[in-house]
Amino acid sequence: MAGIIEYVQQELRTMEEKPFSEVDSLVLSQLAYLQLGCLVPHQGRPGSLPLGSLLRAEYFDDLFRQLWYPERNKELLVALCASPRFRNLLLSNFVDLHDPVQETQFCAVTLQLGPGLRYLAFRGTDADVVGWKEDFNMAFQSPVPAQRLAVKYTCRAARQAPGGLMLGGHSKGGNLAAYAAIHSPLPYQDRITAAYSHDGPGFKHSPEGEPGFARIADRLHRTMPQSALVGLLLEYQGSYSVVKSDRLGVMQHDPFSWQVENGEFVRLEEISAGARHLNQTLNSWLNTQSDAQRESFVDALFGVLDAFNIKSFADNKWDWQQIPAMLGTLKHLDSDTRQMLQNTFREIALMGVRHQTDQKKD
Repeated sequence: MAGIIEYVQQELRTMEEKPFSEVDSLVLSQLAYLQLGCLVPHQGRPGSLPLGSLLRAEYFDDLFRQLWYPERNKELLVALCASPRFRNLLLSNFVDLHDPVQETQFCAVTLQLGPGLRYLAFRGTDADVVGWKEDFNMAFQSPVPAQRLAVKYTCRAARQAPGGLMLGGHSKGGNLAAYAAIHSPLPYQDRITAAYSHDGPGFKHSPEGEPGFARIADRLHRTMPQSALVGLLLEYQGSYSVVKSDRLGVMQHDPFSWQVENGEFVRLEEISAGARHLNQTLNSWLNTQSDAQRESFVDALFGVLDAFNIKSFADNKWDWQQIPAMLGTLKHLDSDTRQMLQNTFREIALMGVRHQTDQKKD
């Protein structure tokens, strides 16, 4: 069975010959993780760059910096640049904002899919701790800065040129796509033909009673793997479909693990019982906490990382032997919060450990 790399290698029909799909959206969402600013014109600057022009070895160190799986991303980029379906897509309006003080990470790029249709790809959470902190801030803050920026980016794209807009992203990028689709002003919202959230977290408060959600609900598309963790965090919006992954547990969040057959995702009927239990436990606990308690929970978690000077889950400072010492700094918290924090921290730590293992395999 294939994944998104094999899909790009094998699907040779152009966008005109085969309509845009959810798999295409996940592919472009993954492309948004690359450090495209070294080549793609930034927002406010004229011009665009064909996707095929990204395949320049002298820029590889920049393009694949701060990625979980640089070798797989490189393989995906080679396939995209060779593909008649993707290589002529035009990239423009790249934005990359990173502010540790404001706890903000926002990145987006626009792809021209064809006459009168653009795809706005919002980057999800990479290995940088600042992005993860903003993700967790969603538990007590709404909107977070990146959500506001996603609406502004969408409105600016709508003002720049006529035609349809599609929005999408993986992880936090999926949340940003959904948030922007729901909260864009009506004239711009009417031009959004689809918004894709690939295992993106929900919202502090469910948007289902909001007018913006009612108007666009049938254009929101949510996908998540069978052992979803991120995609069911917080209040979630609308229905979703389940995609088969070839990995286990929390590592199913990895888009390269999602299975594709005959150009479509391999679907499952529902998420696993274990994923339902874990999400119900975490979300039920969060629902008993005030915003101040949630904020304390998040600050404590990332305070531990800061105390050990960990700025990225992908750098060589992440040492699994530090985990007991890190968990030992949580003694000042009440028992329930400490236990939940330990469980959450352990899952994040294991992601870092598994990442280093996978890096060695790559």
